[in-house]
Amino acid sequence: MSQNNRDDRWRLKPRVRRTTWAVGLLTVATVLVTVLAGVSFVRRDSLVWGHDDGSYTLQLDRGSLVFFDYARNNFARSPLRWTSIDAGSGPRAGDRGLGFLYKAWSAADPIFFVGIPLWIAIVPLALADLLCICTWRRLRHRAAHGLCARCGYDVRASPGACPECGLHPCHE
Repeated sequence: MSQNNRDDRWRLKPRVRRTTWAVGLLTVATVLVTVLAGVSFVRRDSLVWGHDDGSYTLQLDRGSLVFFDYARNNFARSPLRWTSIDAGSGPRAGDRGLGFLYKAWSAADPIFFVGIPLWIAIVPLALADLLCICTWRRLRHRAAHGLCARCGYDVRASPGACPECGLHPCHE
C-alpha cells in the first residue's frame, strides 16, 4: 500500500466520523421513542403543571402523546409533578383512529385534549436512521478501498483530486 493511499483514506475519515455520529444519535432517538411507545401500553406516565385556571398535562397513553388542559380551579397553580398510573383498557375517549385523539372544550365538561401517535415520530426516525446507516457503510467502504467519497471513482493513482468529479480529499 502506498503512502498516498493512506493519506487519502485519512482525509476521508472526518466525513465518515460525522456520519457515524449522526447514525448514533438517530439510533438513540429512535430507540428512546420506541421504548416510550411500548411502555405507554403498560402504564400512563404524566407530567402535570398548573396554570391560573387549572392544569396542563402531557401524558403517554397507549402509544400516543396526549396534551390535556383541565380548566378546574382545584387544579389551578399546582406545582410541576410526575405521575404514573396503570394503563387502562377499552376504547379511549376522543379516539379518531390510528392513535390520534381530540376532544373539544365545553362548559359542561371543561377538559380539552389532543393526542398524536408516537408512530408519527418512530417511522421517520427509523427511515432517517436507515439512510444514515447506508451512507455510513458506503463511505466506510469507499474510504477503505481508496475510492472517491462523492462518486466512488478509484483515486489511488490521483493524489490531488478525483479526475471524475473534482473532489479534493484534503477538503473533505
